[in-house]
Amino acid sequence: MSELNSWSNLQKWVFRFLTIYVFIYIFPIPIEGLVNNFGALFVEDPDVIKNVVENNFYLIFHTATIILLSLVLSLIWTAVDRNRRNYSTLLYWVILLLRAFLFITMLVYGFAKIFLIQFSFPPLHHLLQPLGEFTPMRLAWSFFGYSDGYQFFTGLLEVIGGFFLLFRRTTTLGALIIFGVMANVAFMNFAYNIPVKSLSAHLALFAFILITFDFKRLLNFYFMNRHVPPLHTDVPVTNKWYRKITGFSSKAMAVGVILLVITSPFLRNQFTFLELEKPKLYGIYQTEYMERNGEEFIPSDFGEYWNYFVVDYKNNLSIMYLDGRAEDYTLSSDSSASALILKSAKSDEELTFNYKIENNQLFLNNSNGGDSLFISLNKVNIKERFNLTP
Repeated sequence: MSELNSWSNLQKWVFRFLTIYVFIYIFPIPIEGLVNNFGALFVEDPDVIKNVVENNFYLIFHTATIILLSLVLSLIWTAVDRNRRNYSTLLYWVILLLRAFLFITMLVYGFAKIFLIQFSFPPLHHLLQPLGEFTPMRLAWSFFGYSDGYQFFTGLLEVIGGFFLLFRRTTTLGALIIFGVMANVAFMNFAYNIPVKSLSAHLALFAFILITFDFKRLLNFYFMNRHVPPLHTDVPVTNKWYRKITGFSSKAMAVGVILLVITSPFLRNQFTFLELEKPKLYGIYQTEYMERNGEEFIPSDFGEYWNYFVVDYKNNLSIMYLDGRAEDYTLSSDSSASALILKSAKSDEELTFNYKIENNQLFLNNSNGGDSLFISLNKVNIKERFNLTP
């Protein structure tokens, strides 16, 4: 927009409000105290506001606080700068800030999906858990983690959208892609009570703001069937070195993005931290026989009788009882003594078992104080038992 053009009072106020809002949201300005104080006016228990996972109170009060701050500061800005004709130069930098923020965020989340590290295949004990016990977030996470191809595809869309933001001529196209992707992600986060609701919603909002600068051209092209002239953008910085640096940087980042996408399968194989090694006892074991203090343990007490013994990646272990209850442990082993050490994830409890493996059977023996236990377990054929396993 030319410096000779005058903006209406409404346009100038909207610009001031949105500029302050974007600045407060993007940069790490400490407003948590204001959010808690504002929320305390409406909620008696302050811990409810901080519980981001189980409810949306923090999201509501955080967004409301930014809106109120932006409203107050924009009114002050209006009072001290009411005679300015327009903010064309500042608008250029605000758009550049939005493009940079969206570009970086899309690449972070996009490549996390392309390299297949944001979502993972459901843990083994989830395969044994009734679907009705899943939280909405766990249901969604299992859905995305099941298919590597779908995860790669969604990440590729995010990266492509961010890629187009590198160039002013393709900014609107990138914003349209990001808005479509992130509007879906934001709605999913709200529908399945997944955290980062605020971030996904704001990514969609910021992409929409970029789209609005081409609103008339999009309207004419898609709905009015009118001729749309080429877009001409003014750059307020006349320094030739600035243009050379930004032009070179955009091209270099574009080449880097393309190379990362093309080589992502190869790079994933080179990153050893992306590959999880299966523990020696990896698998699901179902109890065949259980003995306590030398006598057969009849499963009359469902809360004490073991049903499954599950060893997953990262030596995560779960003991699942007949009543459906599960206890999580971290597993470590002493191969020289054929001993397993189970450390509880919720307490200081520690259990030690001697173990032996024979023909897909696991034998556990514990006689370290208290009741002695002997458990015979059969290893479950996961691929035959569960349809979800690839």
